[in-house]
Amino acid sequence: MVVEFGFGEIALQEEKLIINFLKEWTVRYVRNKDIFEKQIIALKEFDKSFFVKYKTKSSLYVIEPFVENFSKLIQDSEALQQKHELVIVLFNTSKNLERTISEWKVLSQMKELKLLFVNPFSSTDIKWMVAPYIHNIVGEERSIARGLKSMFAMVEPLTDTGVGKIVKKGVKSN
Repeated sequence: MVVEFGFGEIALQEEKLIINFLKEWTVRYVRNKDIFEKQIIALKEFDKSFFVKYKTKSSLYVIEPFVENFSKLIQDSEALQQKHELVIVLFNTSKNLERTISEWKVLSQMKELKLLFVNPFSSTDIKWMVAPYIHNIVGEERSIARGLKSMFAMVEPLTDTGVGKIVKKGVKSN
């Protein structure tokens, strides 16, 4: 079976490899960020997400390498209903940036939402994060797209080659 997945047709097995790669990368990132602060109490992994209980808050990280519809993804998430922080983790691709800009009004309504854009293969920075609600308050509406594009440019966009590296890495490890 083949699905349309961001960069064209990718087999479901490859989709799973990509999601697992991004989830493992993000779990390492979250744990490394906590090395000095020691705020993590518990971390529980699921298929396409993981939940982190900190001393002062709770966060649900949802792994969505290529977002097709933020509204549906957010609606399906119970994190916001239970007042947890929701962090959507996605690849730093032009398509994901365009989708973020086009759905900005919906995204900027959610106080507990953060978007983490990553490219683990970038030779510059490998990630950038935005909290749409806060960003919308401090930024001017007419400059939101320009600001997002500026942050996007700090991390090299992930390409088909980068996705291919992830798939090859996954195949080698099996």
